[in-house]
Amino acid sequence: RSKVIVPTELIEVLQGAKAFGQPLISGEGQVLLEQTHTVERDAITPFAVALIVLLLAVCNLWLRSKWLRALVLAPCLLIGLFVSYLILFSHLPATEWNWLIIPFCPLPFLLWKWRRWWTLPFASVCIVWVVGLLIYPHGLADHAHLILAVAMAVCNIEIYISTNHIKNKKT
Repeated sequence: RSKVIVPTELIEVLQGAKAFGQPLISGEGQVLLEQTHTVERDAITPFAVALIVLLLAVCNLWLRSKWLRALVLAPCLLIGLFVSYLILFSHLPATEWNWLIIPFCPLPFLLWKWRRWWTLPFASVCIVWVVGLLIYPHGLADHAHLILAVAMAVCNIEIYISTNHIKNKKT
């Protein structure tokens, strides 16, 4: 049978071992303390940015500004383009599928002309995605992603209201 040596016994064995007539370990053993890893909090976190984007989306429900809409949609479009790149082109390990493609799909931006028909269903998909991830315990998405998906849903509701309001004004 072979004997299993644990690290504390290994030190004792090596202290008594010699190589070329010299001891391998000389002197008294020293205990090294583990380094403590300190994490400094950033002033601007992704969660704070997501809350700001959500606040802009909610404010835009009343203001209906194209600029505020662009500020809400820009981060969502960038996330969607990045996730699409990861899935379709990067060929990196473990990027065959990403759950973030559901609320941050760049396809609605390509179908912008027909936004009157797809905004409300897409907002519903975003809300169902958020509720599903809140109900099911997971490690798939960060809280900032959930907030951004809610902001995306609110923004799509605002787009739906604006496009149908413009349509009703013309008639």
